[in-house]
Amino acid sequence: MALGLAALIVGAAHANVVLRIGVTNPSTFQEQETTVRQLLPAGITPQHVLDAAGLDVVYDEQAEQYAVAKKVLLQPGENKVFEIQLEDIWLIDPVEAENFRRLAEAKTKDLAGREYETQAGELKARIDQHVATILERQEAAMVPRVSPAEHISAYHNNRALLEAVR
Repeated sequence: MALGLAALIVGAAHANVVLRIGVTNPSTFQEQETTVRQLLPAGITPQHVLDAAGLDVVYDEQAEQYAVAKKVLLQPGENKVFEIQLEDIWLIDPVEAENFRRLAEAKTKDLAGREYETQAGELKARIDQHVATILERQEAAMVPRVSPAEHISAYHNNRALLEAVR
């Protein structure tokens, strides 16, 4: 008899992300043992796992990323949910972003009255806009306001924008 295994990522407060893994024994009369195994999001290492919910954190060489896994015994019809607490590593440091804005402002002042003043002003305006976009997008995409998948996607978009600023 087959066991159902589903994984759903859901948010939690306090800047943590919770990976929720559900497993079910479909049999109504026989206990069954199965292996719960779920890859963790890319970039997560054992140091980022705040609570593995009794599961083991293992390295999956084929996927080249960490996973949680464990054999569990399920009673007939039993459902188990494991809530793995992860550190939120998908955040841009607002101070880092603001430092780029401040640097652009200082460089623009240095070029005031010089040949490249106009270009410096244009670059500063773009940097200001990019930094504002990064900070606004990050605030709007915080867990639990959005799903962790959306949060992670916003982070990757913000990283790309931050590289353009850099």
